[in-house]
Amino acid sequence: MIKDYYKVLDVIDSCKTIQQLESATKMLGFWYDKHLDYQIYTKTFLNQIKNKFLELNGEDIATLPYKSVKIN
Repeated sequence: MIKDYYKVLDVIDSCKTIQQLESATKMLGFWYDKHLDYQIYTKTFLNQIKNKFLELNGEDIATLPYKSVKIN
């Protein structure tokens, strides 16, 4: 789990375009599908993905894929 997570972080960090960040966000989603840790997924999206998005001058973060989990 840890090794996979650090791979995702490396990919996010290496993004130079919004399109690359979209792919990295999908990769984070695949990580979530495999490990089912929504807390880490959410924190990574809010801290890593959002910061990189702003760094790349993104305009609407809602354009990135985000998995919201409905809790009953």
